[in-house]
Amino acid sequence: MKQNAKCFSTNLLLSLLSLFLAAAGISRYIETDSGNILIHNIEVESYDCYLYGARLFRPLQASSMNRRPSILIVPGDSGNRYSGDHIAMEFARRGFVVLTIENKPQGTSCPIRTETPENPVDSAYTFLTTRFFTDPDRTGLIALYSGAETVNTSEHYEDFTSRAIISPKADDLPRSNAPVSIMTAKFETAPEYRPGPITSDALTVFSASHFGMIANEGVIASMLEQFHNDLAIPNDSPFWFSAFSQRALILLLLRAVLLLLLLFICAGMGAIITRRPRENKIIRFLITAAGVFVPVGFFILTVEFMNNFLISVRIGSPFHYLSPIRKISSYFSILPFLLFIVITACLNLPGIKGKFYPADICAIAAVLLSLFGFLPILFGNYSGWEILGITHLRVLIPFAAVLSVTDCLLIRIASNNKYSRAASVFSTGVIFYIIYCNLLDSVLI
Repeated sequence: MKQNAKCFSTNLLLSLLSLFLAAAGISRYIETDSGNILIHNIEVESYDCYLYGARLFRPLQASSMNRRPSILIVPGDSGNRYSGDHIAMEFARRGFVVLTIENKPQGTSCPIRTETPENPVDSAYTFLTTRFFTDPDRTGLIALYSGAETVNTSEHYEDFTSRAIISPKADDLPRSNAPVSIMTAKFETAPEYRPGPITSDALTVFSASHFGMIANEGVIASMLEQFHNDLAIPNDSPFWFSAFSQRALILLLLRAVLLLLLLFICAGMGAIITRRPRENKIIRFLITAAGVFVPVGFFILTVEFMNNFLISVRIGSPFHYLSPIRKISSYFSILPFLLFIVITACLNLPGIKGKFYPADICAIAAVLLSLFGFLPILFGNYSGWEILGITHLRVLIPFAAVLSVTDCLLIRIASNNKYSRAASVFSTGVIFYIIYCNLLDSVLI
């Protein structure tokens, strides 16, 4: 027990905290291009007073004397204003003003009406073309996944100078004579093109999975080149550089590292608090409770602070950044919550000689299944998910693999005493459930 008590020291906890702050600083440095991009969370109002949550990326050079081309990103039903912000950052670095808009109204400044509110694409188009720092004659449109359906019903679709749609479904393709660039994954079924304005010439196929399209370097480079050519202005040369000179992947990896570091910091707090059991039962109970509430409270406060501070840094996996607790509270359900606690408890049962745990078996199985799902893409025309007929699980299984592997590592932080292990089970289960609720809130499909 003494050996385990020393495996996670206060110095190690402080070191992880320092790494966390350093990674957050680098993430913000990349996102703002060392301060050259102004990023604002805003609300775009429709003509009928509905408000859409949006995020604006504005280069410092954009002004009334230097009106810049603008681009609208539509993530679709399942995304939010933060979805695809690594793409927005790459465009903003090159002098474009970028707006990402959510698909659902966040509230209204007047009584809710029975009729359908204005399409967010139309509201965003009006917003972008009426700013003093944007060029109204050079406006681009990017639709991600189900965002193509929203674009399809927009009245201003043909008014955009250039358009790109990433990985749409066949039924979501725009019914318009306006030219459009459609990008899809090589190992997904390509959209079935209906007779009419959409032709196979509009299709560009990339060696990527459906889920990985928006992080694919080639996809981002292709969009950068397209909008640079279509929206170019006379003084564009100082902003332009190689389309493959990207920081998007680094930004996504840093955010994944931020989440992992936060998980280990929380587990370390619980281990330090509970590593020395007391004789008094009441004190032992209080210490165990503190080993649960302190890490969970720190996790929640960190997410809230990082999301709402003036200099915000998103925390999360590459595509699913953690939302404020108040936003995901509507997804809380007692049965899934208890299920997460029970599963975490079963995975953390005492291992063989304290070295091998049930979580290890689950982690190995989930990792092998994930590898089988992805590796065939490198050698054939089908993914392992398609071979097994479980394409609907291609996100869930890798998610389970990441959590299982993380849990294997977190188990080994706790001391061998039963109080430390109980605190670890509850705190890890609660934090994993919060992450699960975030996936429900913002998963891209």
